[in-house]
Amino acid sequence: MGADQAYPAPARPAWPQAKVNLREILNAIRYLARTGCGWRMPPHEFGAWQTVYWWFRCFVRRLLFQTLHDVALMLDREQACQTQRPARPARYGQGWIA
Repeated sequence: MGADQAYPAPARPAWPQAKVNLREILNAIRYLARTGCGWRMPPHEFGAWQTVYWWFRCFVRRLLFQTLHDVALMLDREQACQTQRPARPARYGQGWIA
């Protein structure tokens, strides 16, 4: 292509534009997984269940759900480690036992 020719625009965006807070969507999906409640039963502060379900299907189709879950789990574990005091090992006999 010459310098004066423009590249064609993509047919559609690579990712849908979010009109909702994706962190809240992720929180809703985690709530559903943790409590085992049905799709139509999450608390209203998470938004409409249809929206949560639609985003869940987007994540699954793009194989991002496992990655998002792993990142959220890592962040939760890091936060839990920061709030807990490290256990002090006790000395028994010859060695240290944690």
